[in-house]
Amino acid sequence: MLTKLKYPFQPSGHKSIMLYFLFLALITVHVVSFLADLMRGRYTVCEIKVAVTLMLAGLFYSYIRNLNVSRYALLMILVLEAELTLIVLENDFLHYATVYPMLVTFGIFFFFPMKKALWLTLAHHLYWLGMFIYGYHHYHEHPILHDPTALTGMVIAYFFMVLFGLLYNISSETTYRKLERSDRQKGILLSEIHHRIKNNLNMMAS
Repeated sequence: MLTKLKYPFQPSGHKSIMLYFLFLALITVHVVSFLADLMRGRYTVCEIKVAVTLMLAGLFYSYIRNLNVSRYALLMILVLEAELTLIVLENDFLHYATVYPMLVTFGIFFFFPMKKALWLTLAHHLYWLGMFIYGYHHYHEHPILHDPTALTGMVIAYFFMVLFGLLYNISSETTYRKLERSDRQKGILLSEIHHRIKNNLNMMAS
């Protein structure tokens, strides 16, 4: 088990290390958030947080045994999407609750290649567009859902989130490929040096 826990710190890829720490961070945040909601008497939200924390812990345990980044990143995103949906509905589309879905966009661009990330982002935004349409018709006097200025601000914020994700995906993948290529070249060079030293020692010994 300890070997499995340490494995992500070996050179198995920056995404596997990032996902490893993201799992730990999310579990910690959910535990702290649960305690804060418990102190404020928000018991329904507490139940959601407990369920999500247990699911994240289960996914984390399974992840460190399999280290399949794409699969567990997608499962994590689905769990968070479900949690955000419940929290948004529980809080009647309050402003702070409607901001959270924007953050999922970062995870999509962090862990998936460009083409897949774009499709997942499209699905994510279409889903939340449907949620906002539901809220618009269900809450007739909502201060945000019926305010064109607020909605425009949210659309602009979503646009910049996607733009940042695109730039991150392009820059990080390009940089990582350059580093990998450099490491391979260094490995070949060291292997050649080792081979020549070995040949020279053999010649001297003979």
